[in-house]
Amino acid sequence: MPVCRLFASIVLGLVVCALLSAPAAQAQEPDAAELARIDRLWNRYWRELAPFYVKQGESFVCVPGYDRRLPSSTGITAVDYKRQTAREVTFKDENGRDRTRTDVKPDDEALTATQALPAVDPGSYGHILSGKIREVVDSETVILEDIWLVDAAKLRDQKREAEETARREAWSEVENRFRDFRDGRRNRGDTIAEQAGELMAYINWCFEDREALAERQRDRAFNRTPWRIIGYQTQTLTVGNRWPADQTLQLVIISVTDNEVLAIPAAKIGTGLNELDFLDCLASRTITKSQFVEIYTNAKRDHRDAHVPAILAAMEGWELAANPVDGNGGGEVKLAD
Repeated sequence: MPVCRLFASIVLGLVVCALLSAPAAQAQEPDAAELARIDRLWNRYWRELAPFYVKQGESFVCVPGYDRRLPSSTGITAVDYKRQTAREVTFKDENGRDRTRTDVKPDDEALTATQALPAVDPGSYGHILSGKIREVVDSETVILEDIWLVDAAKLRDQKREAEETARREAWSEVENRFRDFRDGRRNRGDTIAEQAGELMAYINWCFEDREALAERQRDRAFNRTPWRIIGYQTQTLTVGNRWPADQTLQLVIISVTDNEVLAIPAAKIGTGLNELDFLDCLASRTITKSQFVEIYTNAKRDHRDAHVPAILAAMEGWELAANPVDGNGGGEVKLAD
């Protein structure tokens, strides 16, 4: 090979190597000013997202709807529920004129509807009424089965009693009208049968939420799958008893398999992860500190006050719109230390 051609080949090779190495040379580490900016923003941002995560073992679970002011991830208070489910009922008074009244759910029914665990899915939280103690594993772990959201037998008895009371009131009205036939004929309001029908409809409407919960707890996830609950003191619990007897458990679902549901007390969430755990949480999702700051900054710019759902969606790989965010039989209920 002529010397000039060899020299040209060497020069060309050097040029190619320089071009290939140029991007690597340009990919420099952030300078001190940029690192300081990232740290400053990190210190402002991470605390806002940490409360939406809980650590269990080496895993981190996102609880996107957790709000200690709300009884469950249904996301509504009993007061708001009563307002949203109120209904207008038209009836005739004794003079035959149309009247309207507003029915609202009884307090106990509204509370049960809003605090019950809405779904057996990781991240969902809410109350269960009780479960049958299958095994006491250790001082803070118990396995329950046959999970109740409501006491179905008590529900049936209460509804039956309400219906019997309504029938007695209807017969009492019949006797009153026969006793004073003239006034009965003058009464041009709803008939006794209509009034009785309205009262039965009202009873069905009042009990419909608890009846729906009683039907839901017949699902496999409640009555056939054991629940491992970690975080309550178990020293006073006895296998075979239902627990708790006189209060509900507010739980967060951590994981769900065909063989077991894992849950912890919602009170264990507290203020969320500490800084080191939150960094580990990000690492488990292959997100760096600088990437988190960028995610937060972009979400704040694009979504303003709704930035938290956008950040969680980005971190968890969710569809944003589907995950909005914006609380004697077997022994006492005490959190483990």
